[in-house]
Amino acid sequence: MGLVDPQNLRAFKALWRRAPLWQFCMMSAALGTLLCVTIPLSHPPSISPPPAKLLDDGNYTGTGAGHLASAPPRPSAPPDLASPGTVKPLPPTAPPPTQHTVQTASLSMVKAGQDDAKPNASGLSDELMGRRFKHALRVAGFDVELPAGEWIMLANQGLKTPQAAGSSYFLARVEHQRLAGVVRVFALRSNDKAAGELIPIKGCKADDANFLLVSTDDALPDGNHGCWNMSNFFTPPLQQWADRSNKILPLDRAAAGDMSAKGITYPQDFVAVKFGRSEAWGLLEVSYLFSPEVDGIQSTNALSYRDSDWHASNKRKTPAQIAYLDKIKRWGATHWPTFKQHFQEAQ
Repeated sequence: MGLVDPQNLRAFKALWRRAPLWQFCMMSAALGTLLCVTIPLSHPPSISPPPAKLLDDGNYTGTGAGHLASAPPRPSAPPDLASPGTVKPLPPTAPPPTQHTVQTASLSMVKAGQDDAKPNASGLSDELMGRRFKHALRVAGFDVELPAGEWIMLANQGLKTPQAAGSSYFLARVEHQRLAGVVRVFALRSNDKAAGELIPIKGCKADDANFLLVSTDDALPDGNHGCWNMSNFFTPPLQQWADRSNKILPLDRAAAGDMSAKGITYPQDFVAVKFGRSEAWGLLEVSYLFSPEVDGIQSTNALSYRDSDWHASNKRKTPAQIAYLDKIKRWGATHWPTFKQHFQEAQ
């Protein structure tokens, strides 16, 4: 028996002639199979861009436009955008600086370290320091000499009596946000109602046990008053500046509040040298506060003004403390004639 039954072959031929649609489908399938076997499909060439080049500064740059010649065309970029072949990474940019608002209406709103401006030698930003003074300052017509360094004003107050009017100032020298020196000025000018009445100066009694030294000027003519003295200035009461029951001068209270707002600290003790001159036409008192801490001399913690190492009644001063007081005394004796001259020139 053959591979193909003649009877089946005749039946197949009969069906083939009767179904033209079936003939077309069979021939199309056979032709498609033949084409797939004999003619393989071609694949587009692969594009392998070269590796990116590393620049000397560590940034990467894209490949040039020549490497994209066989790629499909891309829509053109708008005029304000660079073409893909010329794009380079942007250098890192710093974040925009933070805007700070300096509170001027209330110093209690100012906080130390809030401003990131570059600090100066004081440790405070320029906005917190404000105006600075050097060498000398004129107050109510009086010239007041300032020790070396930059001085800022922490407080000021108008002064007025029935016979005179003037101003007071609290100037400070700050180092690393710590009080290093103070100059306190009280200046008054007599008015028409004074009638030649002398404005008294406190602290000129030689027998006052609260002063380290009192030096009066007996050469002054009648109707004049003047002296200079030394004492200790005890600062812990300033820490209670907000307590109105704490009896401190209004000028010192205002300065203490400003230091608290600005984050300025201060040592326990200063040595104060006060110069004062008064005549019928006016008065000038200037106190210079020196910090032993600046010279590396420490003070024992004390609970009160009289318990301080630097009080006149304390006899247990160390050799370093005694030498420091002697240095301040010599400076006071040298400055006293200059102070009297400035006072007389202001008449």
